Amino acid sequence: MQIARFFQQNKSVTQEQCDAEEARRLTNQSVTATPSQGGTSYTVEGRHVVV
Repeated sequence: MQIARFFQQNKSVTQEQCDAEEARRLTNQSVTATPSQGGTSYTVEGRHVVV
């Protein structure tokens, strides 16, 4: 719910773009959303790297 609301309010980028294009590029691995999210940010992790 919180993640969906974040992307509804920030339509310049999609969750898929963040995951595939940016986070995966930065970590060089598959990423998933973290259980705890910030109110104005989207946080993902790939193994031991948090973006």
